[in-house]
Amino acid sequence: MAEASNIFSSLDAPFRNFEKAVEPIVWQSSDILVMQTYDLKVPMLAGSTVKYSFSTKLGDISFTTEFHAAGQPPQVIVAPMRVPSDIESIKGTFKSETDGAFVFLFDNSFSWFNSKLLSYTVNLFQPAFTLADQNRVRQSHRLLQATMEDTRKANLRLVTARERSSQLGKEVGTLDARIAALSLELENKRTVLKAATEEVEDMAARIEYNLDKRNGLCIRTLDNKALSHVLSFVGKTPSSYAVCKYWKVCVDENELKKGKN
Repeated sequence: MAEASNIFSSLDAPFRNFEKAVEPIVWQSSDILVMQTYDLKVPMLAGSTVKYSFSTKLGDISFTTEFHAAGQPPQVIVAPMRVPSDIESIKGTFKSETDGAFVFLFDNSFSWFNSKLLSYTVNLFQPAFTLADQNRVRQSHRLLQATMEDTRKANLRLVTARERSSQLGKEVGTLDARIAALSLELENKRTVLKAATEEVEDMAARIEYNLDKRNGLCIRTLDNKALSHVLSFVGKTPSSYAVCKYWKVCVDENELKKGKN
């Protein structure tokens, strides 16, 4: 958004050095070399008047003028035409109704191999103080209305924005509380999961241990007669000898009995 100081500066610019009776502002040049085109822009306030004259050497030139106002397409004042500026001075006057720029366009492209020497004098007469003052008042009034309308719209949007901000603040607070609760629950679940995983590992190891212990205990629940009978099927092997001396004795006795039979 443009700063207010820039707007005020634009409105007050025509009055900084304004006097009720001022000399015209003059643009003047002699023997400018024009090979193809040349243009001159003269800024104007509403009510200003431009008086101009120009001439050329080494031949005629094509000439047109336009008025450029902000936000508007260029307005052709003098249609493009070749003028006998090498024979006589070409003169004209233009008074602006709005702020803008008066543009002179000199075109020598029809004879680019033959350059022209252009001389001109342009006098800009500023509007009377009252007219310039009225123009400033009119622009200020328009800007004031636009500012008030923009303020009205901004106030409506401010109310809506505040309501939405308040609602979103509540929703965010609720979500923050839920996230905190979920974070705590997650941490608790992780602790329980860790304990459950350790229990799974402990119980699996315990079962494996009990299976080994069960096999050993089952064989050891047999009395001498039953154990000897079982070991008779195993026979004399390194594995049966390796368990204990008692098993070795049982196996040897079985072997003796087989030998006697």
